[in-house]
Amino acid sequence: MIEHNIRIKKCKNCGKYFVLKGDYSTDYCDRIPDGEKFTCKKLAAMKARKKKVQDNPILKYEKAYKRMYAHLSNHKISNEDFRLWAEAAANKRDSSLAEYSSSPSDDIINQFKEYLDNK
Repeated sequence: MIEHNIRIKKCKNCGKYFVLKGDYSTDYCDRIPDGEKFTCKKLAAMKARKKKVQDNPILKYEKAYKRMYAHLSNHKISNEDFRLWAEAAANKRDSSLAEYSSSPSDDIINQFKEYLDNK
């Protein structure tokens, strides 16, 4: 294995060893652990995404986006109204996120949530 430059690593999810593929490093294998539906890589990505959304309340935008998209799918709003809302909400999200990053405050979060709920 050493002669063929095969690199082995221990999966941070299941703890089993796996062979690294390609020239990039990863911490998770492609196996599906017992009792799971997804690979360790996919589970790690899902867990990281969930943590990111939970740690940052400004990202509640995604829930509002999905709600508005459902309105679009059910023909309750037009494509143009959805596009305008999505642009405005994304701009508000970015400005709120920048403001929250510089000085975290519950007021910023509450203002953003109120903005999303009123649309």
